[in-house]
This record gives sequence, C-alpha cells and structure tokens, in this order.
Amino acid sequence: MPDDRDPEPTRAPSDGDRFYVQLDKHPTFQAWGKDDDTSALPTLKDAFVFAACLGWARERRTALVKRQHVGFWRSFDARDVALLQAMAITETGDPAVVASQGEVIRIAEEYANGGIDLLTPYDRSDKERTLVALSGLIFSTVGPAGEPSATLVADVVDGLEEEES
Repeated sequence: MPDDRDPEPTRAPSDGDRFYVQLDKHPTFQAWGKDDDTSALPTLKDAFVFAACLGWARERRTALVKRQHVGFWRSFDARDVALLQAMAITETGDPAVVASQGEVIRIAEEYANGGIDLLTPYDRSDKERTLVALSGLIFSTVGPAGEPSATLVADVVDGLEEEES
C-alpha cells in the first residue's frame, strides 16, 4: 500500500478527460464553488479554474497526493480552456502541449492544488467583500519580470484567440 504522502503517478490513460482535486482539499473547493448568495464562484469548476490561475500566478504548483474526481474537460468553456492551455504553454515552454489534454489537465490540477490554499483565509460571508478581497489577491501578484501575472495570462490567451481567428 503506497504512503499517503507519495504523489500519485502521472495521469493514467483511464483518467481520460476527468479532472481531480486533492481529497483533503475537496471541501474547500466545494465551499468556494457554491451557487449561493455569498459565493463569488458559482460552480466547483469555477473554483478549480480560479484556484489554478491563482496557483500559477503565485508559482504554487503542488502534485496531488490523494485525488477526488470533480469534473470533466467538457465542463470547461472556451475561456477556461484557453486559460488552462496558456498555463500549460507557459509552464512547459512548448505550444504543442495543448495537443495533450491529459498534460494540460495535470498541470492545472497541480496549480489548483497550490492555489486553493491561498483562498482558505478569506471570508465568504459577504459576496461583495469577497470579490474585492479576491481582486486584491489577484492583482497583488507579479510575474517573474515584475509585471502583473494576470497580464501575462491575458497576453497568452489573446495570442491563442488570435491564432484561432
């Protein structure tokens, strides 16, 4: 029986288009991805994408130890896919990574696993206050050259959208 602290091996072909979160962090993803009066993120998928972007922006990539299946690739809209692909391209330095859906998902899972921890201290009781706090968290982040990381992701997404045109 493997040690609970050992990261799981790379994605198996049977993982297909599924995406996962770390089992012990699943309740946090559920709390943040809840469609209620206090949530800034209406679905678990939105919480996953937000946490992945935040993890990427803060360079917090952590392999999953024990996983909980939370969704399928098809639940991501075009903008989500562009963000996840942009993260994968930036991480690997290779645009060809977008041909490997499993690798894009794995990278996003690891960034979401690191990013969700940054949301834990925030109070979700007031949607407006939560949005202000989260925007402050996003824009207080800078990239490797000192520019806002949100700008870096937007530049990559814009480039992907131009290629599709």
